[in-house]
Amino acid sequence: MQPSSSSSQMLNMGCGSIYHPDWVNIDMVAADRRHVQAHDLRQGLPYADHSFVACYSSHFLEHLDRGQAFNSLRECWRVLQSGGILRVVVPDLETIARHYLELLDQLDRAYWANKIERSGDEQTFKTELANGISADANHITSENQGTEPHNTTSSAKSKLAQMPRLDPEISETTDDLDSQPELWANYDWIMLELLEQSVRSQTGGEMGAYLANLQPEQSEFVRSRIGAELDRYQAALQSPVPSRWHKLRTSSIRSLWQKVRVAIARQLVWLVAGKEASNAFEIGLFRTAGEIHQWMYDRCSLARLLEQVGFSQISFLSATTSQIPDFDRYELDYKDGQVLRPNSIFVEAIKP
Repeated sequence: MQPSSSSSQMLNMGCGSIYHPDWVNIDMVAADRRHVQAHDLRQGLPYADHSFVACYSSHFLEHLDRGQAFNSLRECWRVLQSGGILRVVVPDLETIARHYLELLDQLDRAYWANKIERSGDEQTFKTELANGISADANHITSENQGTEPHNTTSSAKSKLAQMPRLDPEISETTDDLDSQPELWANYDWIMLELLEQSVRSQTGGEMGAYLANLQPEQSEFVRSRIGAELDRYQAALQSPVPSRWHKLRTSSIRSLWQKVRVAIARQLVWLVAGKEASNAFEIGLFRTAGEIHQWMYDRCSLARLLEQVGFSQISFLSATTSQIPDFDRYELDYKDGQVLRPNSIFVEAIKP
């Protein structure tokens, strides 16, 4: 392994499209060949031990499985000098989950308020609902188990009686769930953040479709979640699609050879196993290509992982605070008055 040809002692691992020329920038695919080195980061870092005083990685670890994430952080530990600083930024599972629960609660309250309003009386509605629940439960029990129906009315009524009385103002102002378009839009987005990036099977997925059709009234919440990522995505939609010749001309020999191998494998799978196997092959290729999230982190799991790797003095910071000297000058987390990825955990740790 060799030190980078750059004189910089700061490494940006998995840089994507956010990098600074004063850093050594490396990623699986080079967004800019002048400033970014292409390298399969799953195979380790191509640098000598103790080469850097700082290492930064933003929204990269979640694209690796847990074993790969550990190995990547261990590589950061290896190339850092003693006392070197590691800064990691990943999507914050905790805040996503809290937003989800808050929005779910708001929708739930709106739903029950509407039902109560339409019944005309809250207690009557609860009683009727309890009777309906017990009737359904008796039917299911006797049908599935072949036993005599047992009375669950009192149990259901007891649980429903514990429901808190809803604010009358909610009942007065809520017609039905369809009258909450902004609430639904925010809920749909947070569901995409929570699940879609882990389960998608094609480029962009449902999140891409949502952003491509984003309405003005939805953009405020989305921007509060993903910040400048929204601008980059919308700019990409306006950019011309590179021609096939341009892609070939800018690809490395290794990349071209890999594409040829995949094309041959594609044809063989289709010929030997048919369409269904071919579709499964395509999904497998996509899901191992690096776009999906293979794991999510909160502050506890991330801190534990860093300690397991060997780091100490773990600190949770913000997009605008860092122990790396002059970090704000590089505009990696904060630029033009905007946090680039506000839905994130920002953590730093020290190599002893």
